[in-house]
Amino acid sequence: MSSLNDSDSLTSVTSSALAEEEDLPQLPVISHLSHPSVDQFSPEEHSTGKPLLRRSSTAISIIEKVTTIKFDDSKIVPKNERRGLFHQLTVLPEYVNPRELPGKLRHFFVFIIAFVAMVGPMGTSILFPATDNAVADLHTTVSIFNVAVGVYLITLGVIPMWWSNFSERHGRRSIYIISFTLNVCFTIGCALSKDVNDLIAFRVLSGGCAASVQAVGAGTISDLYPVTERGTAMGIFYLGPLAGPLLAPIIGGAITSNKSFGWRGTQWFLVILSFCGLLLITFFLPETLRRQDNKEAIRKLLRERRKTGKKDIETGSSNDTSETNEKVPPSGTTPTGITSSPNESLSDDVDEEEVNRLDRIVSRLSMQPSIIEEEDEEETPIDLISPLNRVRTNSSYTPKKSKEQRLAEQVTRAEEVEKQTQRSSWQRFKLYFKIYGWGPLKSFVFLRYPPITLAIAYSAPCFAALYVVNMSLTYCYSRPPYNFGPLLVGLVYIPNSVAYFIASVWGGKFTDYLLKKKIEKYGVVAPEARFGINVFASAAVIPASLLITGWCLDKKEQWVTPLIGTALFGFAQMIVIGVTITYLADCLPGRGATGVALNNFIRQLMAAGVSFATAPLINAIGAGPLFSICAGITAVLSVLLLVIVKRGDYWRETYDLERLYDIVDD
Repeated sequence: MSSLNDSDSLTSVTSSALAEEEDLPQLPVISHLSHPSVDQFSPEEHSTGKPLLRRSSTAISIIEKVTTIKFDDSKIVPKNERRGLFHQLTVLPEYVNPRELPGKLRHFFVFIIAFVAMVGPMGTSILFPATDNAVADLHTTVSIFNVAVGVYLITLGVIPMWWSNFSERHGRRSIYIISFTLNVCFTIGCALSKDVNDLIAFRVLSGGCAASVQAVGAGTISDLYPVTERGTAMGIFYLGPLAGPLLAPIIGGAITSNKSFGWRGTQWFLVILSFCGLLLITFFLPETLRRQDNKEAIRKLLRERRKTGKKDIETGSSNDTSETNEKVPPSGTTPTGITSSPNESLSDDVDEEEVNRLDRIVSRLSMQPSIIEEEDEEETPIDLISPLNRVRTNSSYTPKKSKEQRLAEQVTRAEEVEKQTQRSSWQRFKLYFKIYGWGPLKSFVFLRYPPITLAIAYSAPCFAALYVVNMSLTYCYSRPPYNFGPLLVGLVYIPNSVAYFIASVWGGKFTDYLLKKKIEKYGVVAPEARFGINVFASAAVIPASLLITGWCLDKKEQWVTPLIGTALFGFAQMIVIGVTITYLADCLPGRGATGVALNNFIRQLMAAGVSFATAPLINAIGAGPLFSICAGITAVLSVLLLVIVKRGDYWRETYDLERLYDIVDD
């Protein structure tokens, strides 16, 4: 395999410590440990005799004084080793393992992610109450203006494929900061647009930037919480992207009702909201992508290679391969490929500079947690049914590669990529285009895995039905017999918004409860345990609520009655989507953000389609028949949930998911 093909495999390599530590003043380490017996010094501190500065000035001490949060100094990443853009500005510390952060602090991080995740979806419907004002101001038609809404939804679905890939390579924090800085700029462009063409162009750009949190946010939740606690956290996080489209018409109606603001006021509101989110990320959200130190593992590998090299030289078989199928370099080079002098001895001592060089290559190319780390998680039950474990019933069993074999391959590929980057500019361009341009599209191969395909096939149409409901409420309540103004139209979204909040908090806790009961009963955890009575009851409520809403609007019943249906729909919708999103993250260890990005891609394309089609279909066939069609589709697709529950365990045991990982990493 060529160097270019090998380069993407480095996405499975974790970030390690930076090169040699800076000389810092010799300061005493202040202990704030809940367990005083824990060693307060890292290996680097023991080797240098100098403690590393781990605290962010006095900020952490102040937090400990004014709150009940306590930090463990031994788990805090030293300041000069923290990751992400502008990490020096972060008030809160980065932990080596984010799952060991204080519980209240993790809840705060979830709040930040949920808040910024609200911005993108809010932009989809905040213009609904301002449609007439915008059409008049931009001298266009309603149909052309709806294009600005539709293309925004498309970019919300497409662009996260790249953001999720970037975040798994370079960390979450940097992606958040870059994307929301650009989003602020492009949203300002929307507010200042002189015609509808400018608005469409800037909406495409702003939607693509705001979309980063849709997929990366789910990755952050996976970074912070083990699988048994992930449902509750995911439910709270998903309040943002799902409540955004519901709160937006209320806010948009209130802003548009003031004629001095108009539709442009809604865009300036999004600018302020985005900027507040950017400030929260910059100052209060450290990097959460889990990391491990590769140095010791690399040092051990090189020591073993040197021993193998000595043995082969003595026996004259330096061209043979070792037991791990690693090529032994010629006698004129070291085992890592660095040319050495003929008189250099192959001692058992490994050159520290050589270790640091390889470690820097690995760190520079990828910050993603490796498969090695995924296997070493404390969640022991997960390993018993991990999708990467293949138990074949119809062919010979092929065990997974060992940790040492994987690391050996990673180090070898790191050296090959380093050589590649030293070649021509064209070769470097092809390398980076393969990684950053074409690479994210390889994620579609995960659709070959049946649990992923079936979960998306059910959740995406349910999400599209949400946009049918939203656009129908605006369309029907602004016309006879209701004739609601922009502010009142916004208020009709309150019932389903309240239902979303209730279902988000209760539903997440209930799915975690089901998962823990499964562990207590069987000793293993299966992601399908999340599909309990909560999901099947919700799957039955969704079609019924759509029928209530649609036919009450069609028959022009008293204005309260359709809202009963929307409240039921909102509650059931949140339960179903929250469970399926968490299930997608569980099914792809180490690739949770990618699984969510795939789901987001498909569902946003569907949402864009129904945004264009809802108003014409209501005019053509009426609200009742339209909602009946949606109810029938969601009812039929609910059978897929039964298939997932019945066959999910079998697919996990027999499907070669590791092959799909290899395709994506190739």
